[in-house]
Amino acid sequence: MVSFGVVSLILGLALQNPLTSVFGWVYLLIRKPYIVGDRIKIGNVYGDVMNVGYFDTTLWEFGGDYLSGDHPSGKIIRFSNSRIFNEYVVNYSWPLFPFIWTEVKFYVSYTSDLDFISGLVTEITEKEVGETLLRRVTGLKKIFEK
Repeated sequence: MVSFGVVSLILGLALQNPLTSVFGWVYLLIRKPYIVGDRIKIGNVYGDVMNVGYFDTTLWEFGGDYLSGDHPSGKIIRFSNSRIFNEYVVNYSWPLFPFIWTEVKFYVSYTSDLDFISGLVTEITEKEVGETLLRRVTGLKKIFEK
């Protein structure tokens, strides 16, 4: 009886991480915090999801230690699905609003025509993102109202 208890304890400890990873996989299937193709950050790792398996998730890292932009670094990162229970998952690929806000800084002198600059910036912005962004922002406002 004691031998059975010791063996059960050893097996339980040995299978703790794989079982948690399988529960993480089930959580990923049900809640879908990310799917294949999404750009995510988990812990201090950024990447595009390449594969979600039973035990682990595979990312294609972007940015990283040696790059300053959002370009792939060429590194493949695998992490246990159990990490989703212990770390924040940031998904940059939300299908309802697939934009990331950013700042564009430019300098204007005190003697500049502010109405002209405001109109020019608005015109360029509408030409670049235009109707698509307006539709998405309207949909996002409706979601927040609910």
